[in-house]
Amino acid sequence: MPTDIRSRLKAIGGDLTGFLVRALPKGEHAVVFGHPPSEGNAVEMVRALHEKYAGTVYWFDGPTTRSTKTAVDPTAYRAIPKGGLRSLLVFATARIVFVTHGLFGDTPLTPRRTLVNLWHGDGMKSEGGKAAAAAGGPAAQLPDLFRCDYVVGSTTVWTEGKAEAFEVPLANALVTGNPRTDQFWRAADAEALASLLPSPGPFVLWMPTYRETHATGLTPGWRDSSDPEAVARQLETAAVALSAALAERGFQLIVKPHPADARAQSIPSVPSVSNADLAAAGVTLYEFLGAAAGLVSDFSSVWTDYLLLDRPIGFILPDAADYAATRGVHPEDIFDYLPGPEVDDPAGVEAFLEDLAGSGARSADLRQRTRDRIGLNMSRTAALDLVTELHARGVLPLRSAD
Repeated sequence: MPTDIRSRLKAIGGDLTGFLVRALPKGEHAVVFGHPPSEGNAVEMVRALHEKYAGTVYWFDGPTTRSTKTAVDPTAYRAIPKGGLRSLLVFATARIVFVTHGLFGDTPLTPRRTLVNLWHGDGMKSEGGKAAAAAGGPAAQLPDLFRCDYVVGSTTVWTEGKAEAFEVPLANALVTGNPRTDQFWRAADAEALASLLPSPGPFVLWMPTYRETHATGLTPGWRDSSDPEAVARQLETAAVALSAALAERGFQLIVKPHPADARAQSIPSVPSVSNADLAAAGVTLYEFLGAAAGLVSDFSSVWTDYLLLDRPIGFILPDAADYAATRGVHPEDIFDYLPGPEVDDPAGVEAFLEDLAGSGARSADLRQRTRDRIGLNMSRTAALDLVTELHARGVLPLRSAD
């Protein structure tokens, strides 16, 4: 779809939604929307709201029957498709809304409704991209910056960064934790977990972020790299070498491609697990991640969450300088505080292997330094902590027994 037509359609839809949000009375119900629907922050909010919230919970695009992937009782919420008049009216009349991505565009704020931005993780990616945007760089195309009353995260540094990007007062930056991390503490079924692995034994999960996305619907595609194709080749080379080194020490490397990646990593010698594979096995992504002996990542927010588990973390960052100059990173010195080695050279691979062999003892101090630097909240009950905080602020009524 041409960009100008896409922009006009979004503007028309935004005007209509904005009018309805301002004009319609509010009911005693909450809306939760995650993209994809199985996104952990949304799933865990539905679970916590079912336990504590006094009103009705609507889960946009939520499963209509019991789903092993989300493991939330379908009687706990009302599932309705996102899109169409019904969902628009439910959204416009909701007392409180929880979203991981923009929903019905950039709608106006009103004292009669609270919009809570769960987002989709805390990490070094620049959310506002202001410097690159001023220079007309790729970060100027960043989607999903929308008005909200609260931003939520697990770290002081990055939650406050989100507050700045979304123009939310710092007092409304809630460092209660990413709700999806609650899944770390619920062990996956052993048989289901085994079905996702090529062979029994410990595994390391590689979760690279995207450098280029496809356009979807009214959202244009964009790049966070000046040469995504070259970066994809570099990542593949590093991953193949790491996989071979891990195999010699009795570990498997499994890649979980980013669903938005226009160049999803598919490497013949490195087995992969997709969202569809997880859904078929009935295992959530963070249950699977919680079973990994170690993590390899890059600019993704996932390593911030994985710090809660205090296990080895490695990095493949062949494009660190280019990424910082295009998408941008925050804070600018974050590369000095990574909680593990870069594993795209022999010395880094050896350090990572030694750390795995010692169950993370080698880099324990390094991980603690990173946690201190970013202000990580170590909560195991992030979703309920958020519910409690919103109730204390007078925007989320709880059942009388609570």
